[in-house]
Parts: sequence; structure tokens; C-alpha cells
Amino acid sequence: SSHIGPSVGPSSSSSVRSAPPSSSSLPPQKSGIVRNAAGKTWVDKSLSEFPENDYRLFIGDLSRDATAADLTMFFSKYQSLAFTKVVYDKAHKSKGYGFVSLLSFTDAALAMREMQGKYIKGRPIKIKRSEWKDRDVGVVRKKESKEKKRKKAMGL
Repeated sequence: SSHIGPSVGPSSSSSVRSAPPSSSSLPPQKSGIVRNAAGKTWVDKSLSEFPENDYRLFIGDLSRDATAADLTMFFSKYQSLAFTKVVYDKAHKSKGYGFVSLLSFTDAALAMREMQGKYIKGRPIKIKRSEWKDRDVGVVRKKESKEKKRKKAMGL
């Protein structure tokens, strides 16, 4: 589990947070968010690292040596950049993807358009809207309920 890291970015006064790959001293854990995926439900504490009501982008095809600090530097031109994270396995090796959190819809849309296919550490990245909210238990149950009502109305 990674934690909120030091400020990283083009200036020392930056308020952007990057999640480091590992740490020797972890801060107290925040309460997690209940998730539901692949038929399982669990508490995901990593989601509480991100700001509320952000516009989160999934960054795929990252080089194995790309870090959250690299993402922060790469996306620092967007003023609403709030948090970056690269996902690591239990052996602290990058899984090849990460997330960028922006507080402005406009910045998120621009980043998706302008940075798609750009190179970070020698690899072209793929960007799409993060679908983490679609996996929230409340959202999943609401969708299931709507689908059930729709099928019932159709006589299925």
C-alpha cells in the first residue's frame, strides 16, 4: 500500500501530491471506500488518497520505470493537477499503469486530447477516463436496480 508522498513538481511550492512506490513510515490509514468488481466487494483504502470530486484519468502503457513523480512533471502544465499515482505490485514493480487527478473538467479534457500517445520514459501512453466510480458499490447497486426495473417493465 502506498501513501501520500511529498510535493513533487516544477516548483517547490507545488501542492501536487505524488504517491511513491514504497515507504518505511506510513501515515495513519484513512477509512476506505467500498468497492465491487469481479463479483467481489472489499474496502479500498487507496482511493481515499485522491481528492474528492476530481476528474481522474487512467494512464496506461507506462514504462516499468515510470514513477508518480514522472507523471507529475509530465502533467504539470495543467494548473488543476492535484495528485498522481503509479500502481505497483506486492514486489514493488510497476504494473504499467497509473492515475492522474485533475480538479478541472477542462484540464482533464485537454490532457486527454493533448497528451494521448505522448512518450514518457520512451513509451507512448494511452489515456482514458478512469472508471473507478463505476465500481463503487452504491453505483453498481443503483445500475443493477435500474436494469432490473427495465427488464421487469419489458416483461423479461
